[in-house]
Amino acid sequence: MTISVILTTMNNADTVQDALNGLAKQTRFPDEIILVDSSSDDTPDIAAPFVDQIITTPPGNLGLAMQVGINHAQGDIIVSTDGDSILIEGWLEKAEELLKKPECLIAWGPSFGFNGIKLWWTENAGPVGRGMAYRRQDFIDAGGLCKVTEKDCVTDTDLVTGVETTECLYEHDCPAWFEDHLIKKALATLGGEWCYSDDMIVYTEFPTTTFKKTVKQVAVLGTTVGLVVGIGVKSALRR
Repeated sequence: MTISVILTTMNNADTVQDALNGLAKQTRFPDEIILVDSSSDDTPDIAAPFVDQIITTPPGNLGLAMQVGINHAQGDIIVSTDGDSILIEGWLEKAEELLKKPECLIAWGPSFGFNGIKLWWTENAGPVGRGMAYRRQDFIDAGGLCKVTEKDCVTDTDLVTGVETTECLYEHDCPAWFEDHLIKKALATLGGEWCYSDDMIVYTEFPTTTFKKTVKQVAVLGTTVGLVVGIGVKSALRR
């Protein structure tokens, strides 16, 4: 099986090198790395020597970024992660091992902050976009995340790295947030299991470690907090 890593970034110039270093330390290297970038900083320039292609998408729509990245991917397995997260050594090897089992729809593991504190809510919410893997054909069979049409594309090739950067206009019906939950929902229609492994740790800059902090941060992002924390959100915010 081949593996495509979709690395979504937006103004991650301070952290994207660490994310790429994590991929370089894998015991099973990815067959391609696609950077889907919405930055106004130097993120794509830093990443260019280490990725196979760069695709530019408008900021503020993770659903579009993921669908576009997958549309361009060639691998049998899709791995989604982002520019401020690090997959530990052995992550890709374990994901491939699990996804060779037909009953496994998604491979994933726990998330920790860089401070070493486990993000408690990730296990309750299930696989998350900073570190989840699934078969590309399953994603296609499930209907994908959203419909995207690319228009008026312009591709530039870096003379030093040879990496192509593509920028298009997009017509789409993609969700701005919670793309990982919608991917899980689509894949669930195929039947199967979410295959969890403690060997698939993701370290992330996302700083929420308590229930109350999680609720407040998700609310600030303008997302639908009920998908993550359930019915008790309003009462928790009053505390």
